[in-house]
Amino acid sequence: HVNPDFCKQDAEGYYQIGSAEELVWFAKTVNSGVKGMKGKLVEDIDMSTMSDVFPMIGTHADKFIDGKFDGQFHRIMNLNINREAEEYVGLFGCVGGNVDIRNIIIDRTCTFTGVAFMGIVGGSDGAGDIYLTNLGMEGTVLGSAQNCSGIYGCNMGSSSTTYIDRCYVT
Repeated sequence: HVNPDFCKQDAEGYYQIGSAEELVWFAKTVNSGVKGMKGKLVEDIDMSTMSDVFPMIGTHADKFIDGKFDGQFHRIMNLNINREAEEYVGLFGCVGGNVDIRNIIIDRTCTFTGVAFMGIVGGSDGAGDIYLTNLGMEGTVLGSAQNCSGIYGCNMGSSSTTYIDRCYVT
């Protein structure tokens, strides 16, 4: 069960994420089936103590849908996702429609390992618009099959429209 009071919201309904524990909480809340979540990074996040328990934000079964996430140009560091036998691997594993993800930097200390459909957003499956704006991937993506990129792995159902603007991979 996810405690709704663990992470505080601002006046616009955005959860204020300032620690690795709060980022894990946000992911678990989304993955419990809660739709319409909004999150904002308020600090750079060092995931070194929580990397092995980070569940990714959104799964193929419980996608990040009708949500917003604003990194406010903060960095995520030491996030090492090792899912060698899984697809949809990234900070956001799988998203549905009506999603706006922006202003996040995954720094060079991060590594995402999986099979396929990988990036900051592993992929999407569902209808609606997906906005990916000002995302930076400075880390490493290691995949053993198709659709492994730095920003966005794939649009599986082809029923959503994805807009990618001002993103970079180094």
